[in-house]
Amino acid sequence: MKKRLYSMMLLLTLMLFAQSAQAQFSASISEELKDDYATTNISFSLAEVATTLNTTADVLIEELDKWKSSGYPMTDIFTLDGQTNLSHSADDGGFYMDKSGQMSWWSSEGYWYCQLYWDAEADEIIIGIGQNPTKPLTVGDVCSCLLAINFNGRKATFAITLTILASEGIDKTPVITIADLTIVGETTFKAEQKPDVSWTNVPYTIDTEGIAEALGINPEYMAQKLKYMLYAKHFNASTEMWDADLTNNFTATPSPGFWFMRGVYDEETGAELSECTQGPYGEGDVFWVASLAYDAEADAVNCTMGQYPNGMKMDETRNADIYIVYGDKAYIIHFYLTVTLGNVKTI
Repeated sequence: MKKRLYSMMLLLTLMLFAQSAQAQFSASISEELKDDYATTNISFSLAEVATTLNTTADVLIEELDKWKSSGYPMTDIFTLDGQTNLSHSADDGGFYMDKSGQMSWWSSEGYWYCQLYWDAEADEIIIGIGQNPTKPLTVGDVCSCLLAINFNGRKATFAITLTILASEGIDKTPVITIADLTIVGETTFKAEQKPDVSWTNVPYTIDTEGIAEALGINPEYMAQKLKYMLYAKHFNASTEMWDADLTNNFTATPSPGFWFMRGVYDEETGAELSECTQGPYGEGDVFWVASLAYDAEADAVNCTMGQYPNGMKMDETRNADIYIVYGDKAYIIHFYLTVTLGNVKTI
């Protein structure tokens, strides 16, 4: 196993080296996982890029401005090098990509993305690199791509590498095996919403009085670190059973949050139960809980909830649990959502 792992890492290193060697420009960035779409901007000399394209900075900027003003049409001015039949899959004429740098989409294998900017006054060509919080990368991932600016019958290539570092996290290693956790508290939150097909994030406040003390931390620390403490039960689709461990694979936005989908059935009757499983964005989703944050002053958890369009039937109730874990202690919030045409209320 170690030999296989070493061989795979060696192969990856050689691939990255070969990619960088054939590119005129290259950059490597290392950053923590992000829970938003903020980009990390990498700057290159506009004059040097223009020279590579056998033109001047003024002419290159003029062409890029034309491309931008016409709505970033799918031309070959900015591409993932060596890939054909591309369509811009990210904003500003950019691309969502899988981990190997092949073009993808936000809702598919689009773990990260690149966008092209420029600043004539600062003499900069800028490539903005962002992460997709609904398709989180994992610590240790090394993603790479080869980009190109094509003009004047020539191209300037850019080898970009993104490495994901461990986050600052919390000061106690979380226990994620449910059987090994001590449940120090729990609360049930019930909400009612009218049928929605417009992706509405409805804000709610959940009374969690005493939660920080029960977990053994101070409220200010919990407010700062909550996103590192959020987990959901993990459902094994192949066995159709709950796994022993929790997952913190955030999939709902605004992050941190979870999509919940169908998938739990009664072992004896085969009937679908109201409890939902955590999963990725896509068909089969039912509802989401997002924007999870702890208000230390109010001693409450704020969040938003919404429905996948047409994901729930009239007068249907679905539920899911979110665990707040610190060390070997956990506090559970049981979320229930009912779709109704009656008086919408929260309990």
